[in-house]
Amino acid sequence: MRDEKGESKNGTIEALDETDAAKKLQEQGLVVVLVEMLGREKSEIIKEVPNIPKEEKEHADKKIIFLYGFLAFFCLVIVALFLFVNIRALQEKDFFEKTKQANKIESYREFLKRYPKGKFAEQAHLPIPIPVYSLRKTLTELGGV
Repeated sequence: MRDEKGESKNGTIEALDETDAAKKLQEQGLVVVLVEMLGREKSEIIKEVPNIPKEEKEHADKKIIFLYGFLAFFCLVIVALFLFVNIRALQEKDFFEKTKQANKIESYREFLKRYPKGKFAEQAHLPIPIPVYSLRKTLTELGGV
């Protein structure tokens, strides 16, 4: 059974091949998702997607663009944080290497001032001698000397 436009009332249209079927569906304003040819002699198209209004399509496109934009921004933030952490670690390592080369108590104290809880803080404490009066005071407090 066909209506006045020549289209089938059961939701199928006749076409010569997949390309012709897709063209006929697009002329009706449909989004072509699946083209299924039935039989060799009698080619028909099954419409899988209902007619979607243009506003809804544009809204969906905007959502997709927003999501891709957000994803790109999130990736950039992650990369920036990664670079910041690595640059800070490299700066600390470089400063510690210079401190070791200088091999002066003032250099180690400056390093500890900048990086008190850094990766090399424990190593930086080793070359700094404990003043004798401080050691005596500690021993006195413990009941020693």
